[in-house]
Amino acid sequence: MSADRIDQRFFEFAETGDVELRNELVVANQGLALAFARRYRDRGVPLDDLEQVALEALVRSVDRFDPHLGLRFSTFAARTIEGQLKQYF
Repeated sequence: MSADRIDQRFFEFAETGDVELRNELVVANQGLALAFARRYRDRGVPLDDLEQVALEALVRSVDRFDPHLGLRFSTFAARTIEGQLKQYF
């Protein structure tokens, strides 16, 4: 899925709240969450745990994101994911 297509899907999700669409958006952006989890892997916590925290933060980010504010989702999600990982420690 292209970045422009994903951005358009966020507008659709904001309008409809469709759970299947939310799941598609999470899957399309899970690489971002996993990349953040890998940044923290050498701190004595299993990578699986870090990935779970990061993916939960991603789901929360998709639910809370408002595309009408003009931000890119990746910017919004990155701060949320990193914050949750830091809080985990």
